[in-house]
Amino acid sequence: MTRNVRNLGLLAVFAMALAVFSSAQEFAAYRVQANIPVDFIAGDQQLAAGDYLFLVNGENHAVTIQNQATGKSVVVMATPIEYASSGYDRRNGSDVVELSSVGGGTYVLSDIEARNNGVSFSQGASSQTSAKKTGSLKVVASLR
Repeated sequence: MTRNVRNLGLLAVFAMALAVFSSAQEFAAYRVQANIPVDFIAGDQQLAAGDYLFLVNGENHAVTIQNQATGKSVVVMATPIEYASSGYDRRNGSDVVELSSVGGGTYVLSDIEARNNGVSFSQGASSQTSAKKTGSLKVVASLR
C-alpha cells in the first residue's frame, strides 16, 4: 500500500513537471540568423542589407531584429503562422526569412519560417509598403 501511494505521488510530480515543461516550450524564444542581401523595411524602420539575428519571443511574438555588424536593434510585432496541424513541422524544409518586393527595389519583411514555428509581419499602411506586392525573396536562414 505504501509503495502504491509513493508511486502515485511520483507519477503526479512527473505529470506536473511535464505540464510545466510543455507550457515553457510554448513560450520559448527562438533565434534565426540570415544574411539579407538587400535593404528592407521592417515595421516602420528601413534596415540595410547585412547579417541579421531575428529573436522571436514565443509569448508575445515580438521580434527583435539585430544587425550583427553594427549591433543596431529594432523590435517589430508579428503574428504567429498557423501550420496545417499541431503535428506539422517543416522537417524537410530550410529555415527561411521571406521579404516581399513592393516595386521600385523596395523589400518588406514578410515572414520568418522555422522548423516548428513561424511568424508573419503586417505590411503596414505607409506609402512605402502600401504598393502592391510584386514578388518575394526567400533567404535561407539558420536556427540559432
